[in-house]
Amino acid sequence: MSEGAMPRKLIPYDEAMHILGGVGRSTLHQLMKDGRLERVKLGSRGFITVESIDRFIEQLRAEP
Repeated sequence: MSEGAMPRKLIPYDEAMHILGGVGRSTLHQLMKDGRLERVKLGSRGFITVESIDRFIEQLRAEP
């Protein structure tokens, strides 16, 4: 990230799948449907919020 640039708050679906360890599109959609990841639409494009990805990963860490 360049100096002075704002951190990203939205991640495209393909990048979110990669961040989550290479999960498939159907798994990503199920996580959104279950409310575990927050989807945001901008026009025809879909994104996942970075905040919901971070929260989901923290929940995974807390599970036994």
